[in-house]
Amino acid sequence: MATIKLRGWFKPQMAAQINQRDDGYYIGSGDKVPIVNGVTIPGPTKLDDGDLVEVCGVRLNFIVRE
Repeated sequence: MATIKLRGWFKPQMAAQINQRDDGYYIGSGDKVPIVNGVTIPGPTKLDDGDLVEVCGVRLNFIVRE
């Protein structure tokens, strides 16, 4: 499990959370709803290698390293 935390005024302490399941990695919303590849996610969403995740204006590139 990994938590995406942000600092600063009006930024949520827990912006999103990424969990590993048997079939891959999933992102779920924390205090704000993340955007994955330009689409607001309705709930837990499976992440693929190279997905672009945006939370509160911060963009992150999701990469799987094995």
